[in-house]
Amino acid sequence: MTDILIYGAGAIGSFLGYLLSEIPGKNAAERKRIENVALLGRAGHIKAIKEQGLHVDLGGKREVLFFRHCFSSLDELKASNYHPRLVIVCVKTHSLPDLSRELKESGLLEERFKESLFILLMNGMGNREVFLKSGLDPARLQEGITSLGVLLAGEGKVELKGRGKTVLQNQIGREDRQFLEKRFSEMGFEIEFSKDFCRQQFLKLLVNAAKHAQASHVHVTVDRIDNDIRIAVEDNGIGFDTSRLQDRSPHGTSGFGLFSIRERLTHMGGGVYIQSGHTKGTKVVLRAPLENGGSH
Repeated sequence: MTDILIYGAGAIGSFLGYLLSEIPGKNAAERKRIENVALLGRAGHIKAIKEQGLHVDLGGKREVLFFRHCFSSLDELKASNYHPRLVIVCVKTHSLPDLSRELKESGLLEERFKESLFILLMNGMGNREVFLKSGLDPARLQEGITSLGVLLAGEGKVELKGRGKTVLQNQIGREDRQFLEKRFSEMGFEIEFSKDFCRQQFLKLLVNAAKHAQASHVHVTVDRIDNDIRIAVEDNGIGFDTSRLQDRSPHGTSGFGLFSIRERLTHMGGGVYIQSGHTKGTKVVLRAPLENGGSH
């Protein structure tokens, strides 16, 4: 059994807790509290789950899960005896610096999390570099993206809206990979371990940016130029002021992923070209060295 901590148990995180839970007992009367997954999230949400269970609306059916381990702070986790093998981080990009600092100050990376593998399941780029400021060994950090559509329908309640694919880096160990594949498959969801994860990140972020543009037409091209991969996205949407790319607030343009793309490409030795204007549509072209693509 793989013990997992969902760090940031909001909508997506709570639903992952449901997907990855090994539920004992064959029927409701026999079921006990879930042991292999712990949730760490906002106090109100966690309190509701403790008292009434996690309510999961799947459209055609509903499930209620009770967890033995639920925490609203790292201090609560430290006071418990829970030792996760996997820590899956599901937070918004703008929350990551505070989370990294909190984790570093807690001392858990040298104690409880000393041998844990971390997975950043976040739809953005540049997150790895921010999270590593916590002091975590880079070898113990993997990344992932998900197209699952999940709505937080109230305290302790989540509602499934879309069954999109989840993509993780393929450097995850064999045992953990087999567990994740088994759980997703048994629950009827798709997971992929990609050798070309960076390309998947770029494409998802660029397409997300185009969606925000309210475009009726989006054109995506991917090709190779010398030793670089080149990805271009052009749309006929509303456009935006490119000076806002430096805005890292929760509601800023960086939330579209473009700021994060620029950060990651700079780190990799690549580049990005962005042309946009109000009502003029947007064109984004990025280049990244292929030799770095598989390791970042």
